Amino acid sequence: MTATGLESNGSPSALPAVGDGVTRSRGTIRNIAAGVLRRPTALTALIVLAIIIVACIAAGIIAPYQPNQQDLSASLQGPSLAHWLGTDDLGRDTFSRLLYGGHITLFYAAVVTAVALVVGVAAGLLLGYLGGWTDRSVMLLADIGMSIPVLVVVIVMLSVFRQDFVVAMAALGLLMVPSIVRSVRAPVLALRGELFVDAARISGLSAPRIMLRHILPRVAGPVLVQATLVSTVALQLTVGLAYLGFGPQPPNPTWGSVIASGAQVLSSN
Repeated sequence: MTATGLESNGSPSALPAVGDGVTRSRGTIRNIAAGVLRRPTALTALIVLAIIIVACIAAGIIAPYQPNQQDLSASLQGPSLAHWLGTDDLGRDTFSRLLYGGHITLFYAAVVTAVALVVGVAAGLLLGYLGGWTDRSVMLLADIGMSIPVLVVVIVMLSVFRQDFVVAMAALGLLMVPSIVRSVRAPVLALRGELFVDAARISGLSAPRIMLRHILPRVAGPVLVQATLVSTVALQLTVGLAYLGFGPQPPNPTWGSVIASGAQVLSSN
């Protein structure tokens, strides 16, 4: 379906069809996927990341030992056929503990990333599309939020919700929202004046449908970049907090606790 309008001189002109926006959106997503596949470095990194995630999820099948299975006679051994990455000070298999610890660590990092992206992308779409005083007011709050020291706030949250690490990770995700809002809002501001958006309005589509079907796929690039950055920071903070003793307590393994255990005996060998 094509909507029609009048040019400034009074002659009829054809506005782009509403479907043009959907076609371009799908083309943008295909271009991103094709760009990754054409780059050996990006493709290799994606494959390695997929292997790590799948291995951690399937820890119960892949791990040769239980994560807390102790063998004091085999403590602090180096890599061998029996223990691929050696053992810790209690004789527990390091490879198995890394797999089980990754299951927990990646879950918490996923919680942070999901909360940050869902709230940040939704707010960025809404502010960029609506504009006006709502945009200015919320962006002022976002600027203030970007000045908040994230690690300090998270440690305070952990002291309050010590028994519920998921709540603290959700709060960490909310603290990462302002940067995502700014990154999504900017391209949406440019897109809301495009002809295909005007055509969608004229055809009677609602604002939420326009934002989801016509605008969101067009900002897939910035969203993908922000997802990468947020997931990286989330993983670093999750591991760092576990290293400092926050989060799941021993003997439950996490990547942070495995690092802390290894750091204690690093100087011995």
